Amino acid sequence: MIAASAKGAVVYRYKHSLYLNITNECTNDCVFCVRKFTRGLGGCVLWLQSEASADEILRELSKELDDVTYEEIVFCGYGEPLIRLDTILKVTGAIKKRYPDLKVRVNTNGQAKLLYPNRNVAKELKDAGVDSISISMNAENPKKYFEMCRPKFGRATYEKIIEFIKECKEHIPEVRVSVVEGYANIVECERVANELGVGFKVR
Repeated sequence: MIAASAKGAVVYRYKHSLYLNITNECTNDCVFCVRKFTRGLGGCVLWLQSEASADEILRELSKELDDVTYEEIVFCGYGEPLIRLDTILKVTGAIKKRYPDLKVRVNTNGQAKLLYPNRNVAKELKDAGVDSISISMNAENPKKYFEMCRPKFGRATYEKIIEFIKECKEHIPEVRVSVVEGYANIVECERVANELGVGFKVR
């Protein structure tokens, strides 16, 4: 059973999935970010006082997986999970070794090519066992993205996200992009997703 903690939940439930909240750090400062308005979700405080190691994450995860069956494990919390890429790779590998049929998804802002310019992150994720990736595209063009998401990497960020989406499509079985309702031009964003040949979700 997941207990609420003032220290911040590393593992939390949402609908039929189990989520891993592994960092507060983020490369964006989005105007719509949920952490500007609340400290948690579903009774769990998600603002972490410290980051758990891969082994600590796996210990917390095993407590939950021994009792309940979930549709998938999702790396998604109050920060950008790919900032801790090596932790994701280690945890995913361990999950797949013990629960080979359990689906693993990563939710990301898609800035991997800026974080790791010399690594093929999409391939590394696939090789570790990631089944699905959801990339927060959030806008239909670079200008809109820069205004809404205020990325630390500057105005070229959107183009690098598009490049990463294309790389993910080459390696990861399921790829989708998402946008936030009320902030993006849904029709234009869906057009971009269709041109890229990936799934599309409004959240």
